[in-house]
This record gives sequence, C-alpha cells and structure tokens, in this order.
Amino acid sequence: MRFVDLVRKYTLLFSYSIRALTGIMCRRLGVSILYINRVGVKFINKPLILDRSTFNPGPNEVVLSPDDLFLDFDLLNDAYTLLDTKITDSPHYRFMEALRGGEDLRQTEYIHRVE
Repeated sequence: MRFVDLVRKYTLLFSYSIRALTGIMCRRLGVSILYINRVGVKFINKPLILDRSTFNPGPNEVVLSPDDLFLDFDLLNDAYTLLDTKITDSPHYRFMEALRGGEDLRQTEYIHRVE
C-alpha cells in the first residue's frame, strides 16, 4: 500500500471517529452543532432523535395523500430550497420512485443535485 493511501485511510478513520464522539457528546448535552456552507445551514449531528418506541399518535389520526403534503423550512439557500414543494414533486420522492421502478438513478434530479 502506498503512503498516500495509508494517509488517506487513517485520515478518514480519524475524521469518522471525531464525528462519532462529537455526536455522542452532543446527544448527552442535548445540543446540535451547525455550520454554514455554499448551500445553506447543515448539521454535524442530528438535531432531533425520534424514539419511535414512545410515539403515540393518539385518537385523532388522519390519513393524507402524499399530494396533500408539502416540504417545510429546510435551512437551504434559495437556489437549493424546496420550501412549499409538494412531496410528490420533490427530487427525493422521484428518486425513490426511480429506485422502485428500476430506472437509471443517475438520471434523477436528486443525483444531479448531489454531484
């Protein structure tokens, strides 16, 4: 193995370890770390952890069509935001439809946004 490959491997390992430790400390302290990049505000650790074992929707549960749901505030800059976009019109939904239909995922808007 070349020296450059070893450095890259151990740098990634160190980086992932620091992120994992940061996540553990933040969860214990109940804080989230954010930073701003070219597309908007991002989180280093998850801001909210939902414990589904304690989730109880209650008696007033309502079933909605995906066409009735819209994306909410996303902390992204205007060029990337999907605020008030129908879920069924979002790149994420179309990506999942392409995945389910066996289509070429590289042709989806979701992949084009990630690249």
